Amino acid sequence: MDTAPGRQERSHQSPSARDGTHRPAGGRQIPDPYYQDNEDRVQWIGEADWIYKRTFNVPKDYLQNEQVLLCCEGLDTLATIKINATEIARTDNMFRTYEFDVKNILKPGVNIIEIQFDSTIPYIQQQQEQHPIPLRDPPHGVSGPTGYGRNNVTTAGIGGPVF
Repeated sequence: MDTAPGRQERSHQSPSARDGTHRPAGGRQIPDPYYQDNEDRVQWIGEADWIYKRTFNVPKDYLQNEQVLLCCEGLDTLATIKINATEIARTDNMFRTYEFDVKNILKPGVNIIEIQFDSTIPYIQQQQEQHPIPLRDPPHGVSGPTGYGRNNVTTAGIGGPVF
């Protein structure tokens, strides 16, 4: 698997990436966050950029359709979507569904989809500088990495189907 300059490759399987891989930029190892005080050691996860990558096959006759839509539900939050190294879109809202016609980017046979999730912390800090509001626990602004009743470890990723 190719990586961007300066990035190290390390695959780490998870239920959300069962058929692909996801990795943090820099390839740091993730200890079990529920063991002893490891939760304190994995706070860097919210500060890291993450890349989900997988291959998929497209039958030649599938490309005879008028459109081939990529539907993304719950991309959390700052995501860049690429297929076959071509940027499809950049998203910034987990609470909506995105659809993209990717017919002209797909090829018969093996294709690669890659979704990079940028850490929201620099974005939040930038927004805070431009539009100051009082925060309880900067730079997150909410208790814990997410504060929204979700998993208390991950702060970005695929929160819904991508098909």
